[in-house]
Amino acid sequence: MPVSAPAETDIPEVMVQTRKVDPNHAFPLGIPPLRTWARRMAGQVLSAELPRRWAHTQGVARRATEIARAFSPADGEVLVAAAWLHDIGYARELADTGMHQVDGARFLARRGVPHRVCALVAHHSGAAAVAGLCGLSGALAEFADEHTPVRDALWYCDMTTSPGGEPVSFPDRLAELRTRRGPDDAVVRALAVNEPERAAAVRRTEDLLRREAATAARCGPRWPPRWPRTRRVPATRPHAGSPE
Repeated sequence: MPVSAPAETDIPEVMVQTRKVDPNHAFPLGIPPLRTWARRMAGQVLSAELPRRWAHTQGVARRATEIARAFSPADGEVLVAAAWLHDIGYARELADTGMHQVDGARFLARRGVPHRVCALVAHHSGAAAVAGLCGLSGALAEFADEHTPVRDALWYCDMTTSPGGEPVSFPDRLAELRTRRGPDDAVVRALAVNEPERAAAVRRTEDLLRREAATAARCGPRWPPRWPRTRRVPATRPHAGSPE
């Protein structure tokens, strides 16, 4: 259903105009920066109604902020903003399809948030497999899955943060997810398709962070990071016979 957020969380018109020029570019830095707006928006939507989800969101955003320096300033801004916003679709007032990735992305698109951020929210953490099980592949297709290191990093931050916002290993996160949701939940059933893709995203991000740490150790903290190019990475093929 449509949501009317307070004016302080509306996207300034000048920023909306910039977005129309290049919807895939990072949100222009200004007042407020995208990550600041994203934090305010997420807090407004989640903190009172879903405090545990808000704790998780803060943990994901904290991890994204820590690793953002491995990316260009523009990509780092997009990563942190998407981390703040990735779970806002769980809020009752935003619910439409019942799939939080799609509902959150659609809400953000209506707010004038850059398409790239909306798409990262829509596809985070194996959303395509869940959409396939729920008959929502068409709705998800409104947003492009970019298959880039930034996308991998968002999945990594989500998949290594507990529901309470604490750091956790990827295997422990999946074990907790299975226990909490149960075997009949679509998210758990989708793991038969997207668990390898989730694991690959985590592994690629860990490899990237290790390379950056090694460079810093050799060259010192003042050495400018070798930012990964925003290019597509090979998608993990679904298991034979699994839904798309």
